[in-house]
Amino acid sequence: DHTSLLSICSIIGVILLLYIVFDLSTRIEFLRSLPARISLGLIMGGTVGNLIDRVSYGYVVDFIDFDFFATFNVADAAITIGAVLLALTYLKMARD
Repeated sequence: DHTSLLSICSIIGVILLLYIVFDLSTRIEFLRSLPARISLGLIMGGTVGNLIDRVSYGYVVDFIDFDFFATFNVADAAITIGAVLLALTYLKMARD
């Protein structure tokens, strides 16, 4: 029931991701690595995918359902995998 608010948050998220990719990556070496770029792409793709659902249908269509886990969609999985990959990449580069 919060489609407008979530759509605005998604748009803000896309704008922040674009800022990170095009501005911060020129100054922060970590963001220029291939795993970081892949993870940011996954996060961006998932965010845009959910935004398209919200604008088209008024809600996000979740169609992957495991009885022992939450119901989600491919966009949700992309955001989660991207965030975990970004965190692991940062931790590995910080350790090295």
